[in-house]
Amino acid sequence: MGFEIATPLKLLDLTGSFATRAGASMALMTGPRAVARCWAQTFYEAYFELQGVYYPSSMYANAPAIALNERAIGGGGLPAVPGFHRALADNALHTVIRNVARETGYKMV
Repeated sequence: MGFEIATPLKLLDLTGSFATRAGASMALMTGPRAVARCWAQTFYEAYFELQGVYYPSSMYANAPAIALNERAIGGGGLPAVPGFHRALADNALHTVIRNVARETGYKMV
């Protein structure tokens, strides 16, 4: 596995109706990044225990995605050492990257 957490993370779930109830919309995941950053800063300040957000990916068919902040490190959510660490240019990742590119319609150069 390439990503593991050390302890459960405290994430704000944006996959349901929360964004709408908070006065935003699901456009947070598809609209201008500046708008999303502004909301993220507001969530960060409003929920001091928040370590990140759980949201539907706008780039991968609404599949679950997670964005972490530095509280995930300080709060013990992330392990001290990654379980897997390779550069994207590493030959060991070439097949994985090529398969994801093919699946998502991106061209390998």
